[in-house]
Amino acid sequence: MNLFMGNENPLLINTEDDNQKIALDIFTQDTTKLLERARYETSVSGKTRNGKRKIEQASRIEKIDWQKRCGDIVKDYQKMIMESHNKLSINHQNQQQKEHKKTSHSAQWFFSFQKLLRFRKQHGHCHVPCVYNADPSLARWVKRQRYHYYLYANGKQSPIKCDRIEKLEEIGFIWHAQEALWQDRLNELLSFKKMYGHCVVPTNYPENQTLATWVKFQRRQHKLHEQGRPSYMSAARIAVLEKHGFEWKRNAESKRCLKPQIKRAFAA
Repeated sequence: MNLFMGNENPLLINTEDDNQKIALDIFTQDTTKLLERARYETSVSGKTRNGKRKIEQASRIEKIDWQKRCGDIVKDYQKMIMESHNKLSINHQNQQQKEHKKTSHSAQWFFSFQKLLRFRKQHGHCHVPCVYNADPSLARWVKRQRYHYYLYANGKQSPIKCDRIEKLEEIGFIWHAQEALWQDRLNELLSFKKMYGHCVVPTNYPENQTLATWVKFQRRQHKLHEQGRPSYMSAARIAVLEKHGFEWKRNAESKRCLKPQIKRAFAA
C-alpha cells in the first residue's frame, strides 16, 4: 500500500514552518520503515510444510497493523500541526496586543505632555500643584513622571526614556518633589502679592493658612542659613524671594502696609 502518488503529499500540509517540516520528516521515516518491513515479511519463503499459509496469515496481520500505525501517525501529525497553528495564532495576538498597548501608552504620554504645555502657557511655568482641581489627571501624571525619573536616576527599570526627559527639561520641569512643592508655595505667594501689593502674609491667614505657615518657615530657615547652621534655605532661594520683595523680619511698618481686610485676619 502506497500513501504517496508521485511527489504529492495527500495531507496537503504547508511545510514552510520548521515544526511542520520536522513532523513531516518523522511521518515519512516511520512510513518508510513500515513499508520495508511489510515487503520483507511478504518476501520470506516458507521452509516448513505450512510456511506459505503462515506467510499469508502474517502478511494480513502485518497489513492491518501497518495501516493502523499509519493512521495513528497521520492523526498525531495533524494534531501537532493544529496545536502549532493555535500557538502561532496566540503568539501573534499577544504581540499585537503588546504593540497596541505600547502605542496607546506613547499616545497617552504625549497627550498629557500637551496639556502640560497648555498649563505652562497659561501660568508661565509647569509647576502643576499636587492638588489641582482644574485637572486632577494632569497633577497625577506630573507626579508619576517624577517617580519614573527617580527610578531611572537610581538605575532601576523605568518607563521614562531619555527623549522624554529632554522634552520635560526643555520646558523647565522640576524633577524633585520638594523643589516642586517650594515652587508651588512661591506661586501662591506671588498670587497674594498680586492681590495685595506685597508679600507680608499674616501669621493667621484663613484664606490660605498653609501659605502663612510656609512664609514663617522661610524666615526661620533664612535665620539658620545666616547663622551657618543646617538649613533648607539656599542662596538661590534667597535671591528669588528678595526679588519679589519678601521681608525676612516682620515689624510695625510691615503690619501698617496691610490692607484693612488683611489687618483683621492678622489680628484674629
